[in-house]
Amino acid sequence: MALGAIEALKAAGYFKNGKYIPVVGVDATVPGIQALKEGTLLGSVLNDAKNQAKAAFMLAYVFAQGQTPTKENIGYDITDDKYVWIPYVKITLDNINDATQ
Repeated sequence: MALGAIEALKAAGYFKNGKYIPVVGVDATVPGIQALKEGTLLGSVLNDAKNQAKAAFMLAYVFAQGQTPTKENIGYDITDDKYVWIPYVKITLDNINDATQ
């Protein structure tokens, strides 16, 4: 959606002659990272698939052992005994390389 907003803003004359509206997106996709490099996207948030997969694996492993998942045995915070939280990572030009790790 952020990329669509950027295209609409471009059509309205933004991103040239000093006319700018900050746009922020999510998922740190390849096209989003390109927009970040071009200066039309201010930032994004990495939806961390690698750590989501690791958490899912650890949950399955712990359940297969007949244990109850805890932060100590899966490595991630658990809220209300059912939500596993994978921290989002803010992506800007300062840490753009973190989006591809």
